[in-house]
Amino acid sequence: MKQALIKRLQDSVRALAEQKKKGIRVGKIKFIKSLHSMPLMQYKITYIFDRKRNAVHIQKLGKFRVEGLDQIPSNAELTTANLVERNGDYYLRVTAYIPKGPKVENKKTIGIDLGVKDQVAFSNGVKVSYSVPQSKRLKKLQHYFSRAKKGSKNREKLRLKINKEYEHENGIKKDITNKIVHYVVNNYQYVVFQADDIHSWQKLYGKKILETSIGGIRDASNKASTTTE
Repeated sequence: MKQALIKRLQDSVRALAEQKKKGIRVGKIKFIKSLHSMPLMQYKITYIFDRKRNAVHIQKLGKFRVEGLDQIPSNAELTTANLVERNGDYYLRVTAYIPKGPKVENKKTIGIDLGVKDQVAFSNGVKVSYSVPQSKRLKKLQHYFSRAKKGSKNREKLRLKINKEYEHENGIKKDITNKIVHYVVNNYQYVVFQADDIHSWQKLYGKKILETSIGGIRDASNKASTTTE
């Protein structure tokens, strides 16, 4: 995959150089140390899914097996995508448009209070408490990383493993956030938050705040609902 990405990048640079020779303005071509993402602009041309074989075919790169195609509804309209490399793994972020269902009028309002003891307290009496502490594996990797020689291959491998552990923990937090926000936006039209300064809480409570995602809950709810503070 990595060699194919490099080859495609080289082809793109050559094409831009040819356009520049012809007098076409293409902007300045700059050197980049590493390539971590590649846009795929049109479904069925730059990329296409094979649902039967759980695979994706990417133009000039070939066919690759993928996981998670079942997350995309069969009636979704697919447009652009982005092939992303992150900590040695590859992901395909796809933009999909799903037909809207019948509109349901919902005039209910709920208040949400974010806190340290109970991360989320709803005005209807429901409370949610959770935390995602650092794993023993992450602590052990950080210990080894601090002792590894700077610039060594072993230190770089440890860095990637640490990033993957952080990514895993952030994924758990994001999943909790999505479930809470899903409950809110599907049951209430108006959401009222207490105007708390969560950033200042991190200075006071540090670890307790970092092990949650309460700031993400407020931000995601604000985007999905009509919010008043």
